Order: sequence, then C-alpha cells, then structure tokens
Amino acid sequence: MASHESMFTNVLGNFRWRAAIAALFLFNFSFFLRTSHAAPPTGAELAGQATIYRDKFGVPHIDGPTNASVIFGFAYAQAEDFFWQVEDSYIQAIGRYAEINGEAGMENDLFNRVFEIVPKSKADYEKGAGGSEIVADSFTAGLNYYLEKHPEVKPRLITHFEPWMALAQERNVLMTFLYSQVHYPKGHLRKLEESGMAVAGSNGWAIGPTKTKDKHAMLYCNPHQPWFGFGQFYEGHLHSAEGINFQGCALIAMPLLTIGHNEHLGWSHTVNEPDVADVWKETFDDPKNPLNYKYDAGYKTATEWKENVKIPKGGSPPETSYTFRKTQHGPVTGSDPDGVH
Repeated sequence: MASHESMFTNVLGNFRWRAAIAALFLFNFSFFLRTSHAAPPTGAELAGQATIYRDKFGVPHIDGPTNASVIFGFAYAQAEDFFWQVEDSYIQAIGRYAEINGEAGMENDLFNRVFEIVPKSKADYEKGAGGSEIVADSFTAGLNYYLEKHPEVKPRLITHFEPWMALAQERNVLMTFLYSQVHYPKGHLRKLEESGMAVAGSNGWAIGPTKTKDKHAMLYCNPHQPWFGFGQFYEGHLHSAEGINFQGCALIAMPLLTIGHNEHLGWSHTVNEPDVADVWKETFDDPKNPLNYKYDAGYKTATEWKENVKIPKGGSPPETSYTFRKTQHGPVTGSDPDGVH
C-alpha cells in the first residue's frame, strides 16, 4: 500500500520572501550605490573618521565624512550601550541560540535552519545586492573594533562578527514577521509567532498643516516595541558628508535607522497584517520515492537535508540531528499530524 503524507509548505522561502528581503535591502542601502568601495576600510581607519557625540539624554549623534564611517560609529555606540543584546540578536540570527540557552533556544534554531537564513545571507553578501556588503562590512567592523578596545567584555559565543551576519540579522527579523502572517498550524514553531505578536503594536498620525496651530505638518510616531529581545528600539542620529542625515531609531543590532526624520521629511511604520505569505498543502504519496510530491498529473521531487543543532557544553546529547525538506513552493514547516520537518 502506498504511504500517504500531507505536508504544508509556504512561500516564505521562495520568490515572494526573496522579493520582500530585496526590497528592504534596496530601501536601506540604495544610497550606497553612489559610493565607490574597492576594499572595505579597516576598523582603525573608520574609527579615525567617525565622531560620536552623546547629548544629555545619552543619545549618540554620529558624524563622519563617509556613509561607512557613520555606520561604523552606529555599531560602536550600540555595542557600548547594549553589547549583550546585540550579540544575543546575532546569535539568534545565525541559528546558534540553543548553544547558549539549551532547549529553550531550539525553536529559534529550527526556524533558522528550515528557512536557510545563514546560507542565503552568505550568498547575498557575496553578491553584494544593493550595496549591502558595504553596510555589513562597516557595521561589523564597528562591533569588532569595540571588542578589540574592550577586552574586559566577554562574549557568550561570538568573539568575531562576520559581515554576512548583519544580513542574517535583517533576514531573521523580517522572516519572523512574515512567518507570523501564515495562518495555519505551525507545530513547534507556533510559540515563536505568538511571543512576537503578543508584544508588538503601534499607531501613528500624520497631521496636515491646515490642522495645526503653527501651520506646520506634524508626524506622530507611537511604536509599541518590546522591552526585551531583538524587537527593542535604539535611538540615534546619523550624519555623513556623503548624504546621510537622519534622526530616529532602529531595532538593536540593525545598521540603519528605520523610523524618524530629517530636515525634509519623516516617516514611521505601524503593525498590520499584510498578505505576504501563502501556504500549499503538498501530498507525498509515491511508494517508489518518499520525496516525490504531487504536482499536476505527476510528481516533483522535494529537496531534503540534515543539520545538527548544538546545545550548551555538558548537555546530553551535545547535538541533535534534524531533517528538513523543501519543495518548489518553499520549506516544509508542518505536516499531518501537525509537526515540524
């Protein structure tokens, strides 16, 4: 008798997710296309260019001759204030959270592996899409320079940050949001969605000049972000001679501000539920090949791979092997009965 198994795949690992990632990177990094960048400058070179001034509230105002020097300074300032959280966010983004948190971090690492966040981020860095490699080089140089100058700081896992990790961090944040928009049973990954959505929210108002007393337009931003985790905001002001001038905030461990204002405009974002994810139910019922799934009148063959997820030293077992699968529609993230594959 032919075996029959139905699994859920979603498009987050396919073209719509990639388009969303690409749009985010191009939005953030498009101005870097104007900058020539034959080789990444060293941390010492960038440190000699960037100036960090903190106002009476402790907010860093970072000035430099180049965009790269300002991004470097923004990373250094974040590390000064919240290195623990910066590293924590990166550990999640590279799929090694269980190594410091044991079983509690396993859900994060499974999510990371099934969507191939690390290999896709490494590939994006090598391609240099939208100038993202310049931002990644500069930001991680700032983090590494901070560690070099502060040997008393003892990282829990990452002793040297690599540029592709900056792209993994952005991809991980965006993927977490996109995955929350998939309305079907998510098995062991359900808690990841619920914990993120439970603390998120926002509202904002744009008021035209005819509605204000001084006849100037007003933008009121009121994001509701968590007090912990990678959803925290970090305030700053970035200014470079190459064109950046923006004051606002970003998620901790992000290289650029995402909401705020300059002398010309301001913008914010609010939580909503856009239609950015689709789900397919794939049927694996070919007795000759368990990786074949129904497609039209025939079959296509899914890709399957194994990865080991480590846990802290002294744990038993020290690592566990997991099998993952993806179809042309994206990664398999649930099955009948509901579970993770």
